[in-house]
Amino acid sequence: MEFVEIERRRVSVAESNEIDGAALITEVTSETRAAADAAPRDQAPPLTLYGAYQQGFADYLAGRSNPYRIGSRFAGIWHEGHAEAASNDALDFATRARACWGARAAANPIAFFRRRR
Repeated sequence: MEFVEIERRRVSVAESNEIDGAALITEVTSETRAAADAAPRDQAPPLTLYGAYQQGFADYLAGRSNPYRIGSRFAGIWHEGHAEAASNDALDFATRARACWGARAAANPIAFFRRRR
């Protein structure tokens, strides 16, 4: 599991109760817009449910982590695509094992990798 670090600039204020809310909101929104503009368009996660599913499938094959916020609907759909890719990978392994060594090797994955003597 990967963690994301968030850095915020510290603003020095003369007194603890003097906070300019409008300037703070403007600063935060301008930082997020600049970050969104700097991100390449092809690496931004899709904002549709089917796109999130496809992204999960592709991310499993590429070994990337979940780009969506944990607990969001897109994160759940991404996990479904990720799990589907993992189960397809396991099914492909079982099919290859049956084709190469028979059903007995498919039942024991360790035997699949051992060399025959």
